[in-house]
Parts: sequence; structure tokens; C-alpha cells
Amino acid sequence: MYGWKAARLILERHDERSPVGRGKKKLIIYGLTGHVEKEYREKCLEAGMSDVLEKPITIEKLRKIL
Repeated sequence: MYGWKAARLILERHDERSPVGRGKKKLIIYGLTGHVEKEYREKCLEAGMSDVLEKPITIEKLRKIL
């Protein structure tokens, strides 16, 4: 399963309208990928991810995303 599909399913289950997510705070999901294409990042964000971290990971990138 692609990460963006998994994120979409997780967020649907956590949705405030569902009994599972009712009353909970917004769920934050960060994508981690080796893809650097703009389209891939856009797919992740459209699926509801909060942000995407591309490899190679550096301390600066990690600090920025968190």
C-alpha cells in the first residue's frame, strides 16, 4: 500500500465524525520518502499528510519539519 493511501485511511478512521476519532486532536502524519518529484509530495499532502521529509535526511530538514 502506498503511503498516501495509508495516510488517507488512517485519517478517515481518526475523523471526528467517526466513533474512533471523536474528541481527539488533529492527527499529524509526516511522510518519509526517497522520491524528490514535486508530484509525489503533492500526492502526500493531498492525502492529508502534514508534511513530507525527503531523503537524505539531515538534522536541518528534521528540525524544519518538526
